[in-house]
Amino acid sequence: AYRRLVQWRVLWLIEHSTSHQLLCKTELLCFDFRHIAKPRTVVHKLKTELKLIKKTLIGILLLGIIAIIGYVVFMANFEIFDEPTETELKVECDYEGLRKIKMTEMTGNATLNRSIHIYATDCNYDENIKPEPIFVASAVFIKPKDVSFEWKSFDTLTIKYNKKLEIFKQKTESESVNPKIIFEYITE
Repeated sequence: AYRRLVQWRVLWLIEHSTSHQLLCKTELLCFDFRHIAKPRTVVHKLKTELKLIKKTLIGILLLGIIAIIGYVVFMANFEIFDEPTETELKVECDYEGLRKIKMTEMTGNATLNRSIHIYATDCNYDENIKPEPIFVASAVFIKPKDVSFEWKSFDTLTIKYNKKLEIFKQKTESESVNPKIIFEYITE
């Protein structure tokens, strides 16, 4: 009778409990009833697991597509290691046509900021001879109007620049151009 009572209690606990774990307090009946499950609950669990797997796969697929699109857009718009290009902003010879001053803008890339360069050459200079760099300024958001120059006299050139610029080269007089040019600098 005691054995039947224990069996009845165990079956009742299995049918009415949410977790199908059984703690055996007596050695008379230690039987795991987890494998005995109603067919409806098994089918319901399988359907919910399949739905969860399906949602997870769709989520991973969408994340993959978004990552690929993001990578393509990033690589198309961001010029990481492109060669900087040089744009000629202003070219002016002196009053007698002997010496020429050229101002150019160099574009930047991921490692370099944009910069403005001023060079001095002869007015009839040979393309094989490099012009003499006189002034180089750089900043993250540099604009062509941040640097300007004008001839003050026959041998003096005035260069005006924004005080927020980082100056890399600033000569006081030319070395290779004849007759020499004296450079004056004014910060704005």
